[in-house]
Amino acid sequence: MLSDAVHVDVALRFTNCFMAMSGQQEETLECLAERTDALRRLCMSQMSDRAFAVYTEFFTQTQSMCYFLQSQIWHRETERTINRLSSFSRAAGAQLELVNNMQDTLLQQQHEQHQLQAELLLIGRLLV
Repeated sequence: MLSDAVHVDVALRFTNCFMAMSGQQEETLECLAERTDALRRLCMSQMSDRAFAVYTEFFTQTQSMCYFLQSQIWHRETERTINRLSSFSRAAGAQLELVNNMQDTLLQQQHEQHQLQAELLLIGRLLV
């Protein structure tokens, strides 16, 4: 997220550019040269009503652009997270299926061992 100072700088640059391109201002706004907030505020307070209205519009637009870009980043990150979760979910499903197959095999082997023990017990009784 951009700081207010950066939003002000960007809006002032857009304002200078727009005013120069539209022929509404012979000289550029010197507020960009001011490095302290107090001097910048003083400079901006001396802007014409038209220049301040243009500046205000661009300031609002820079905030909207930032919001839009942050929203785009959030959506992209959310999509990546969902894709990773889907991959992990598929991998977990495959592992669960493998574990289930192993349990079935183990159960089958235990059943076979039980049958062999029963046969051995029967043979042992016949020998006695």
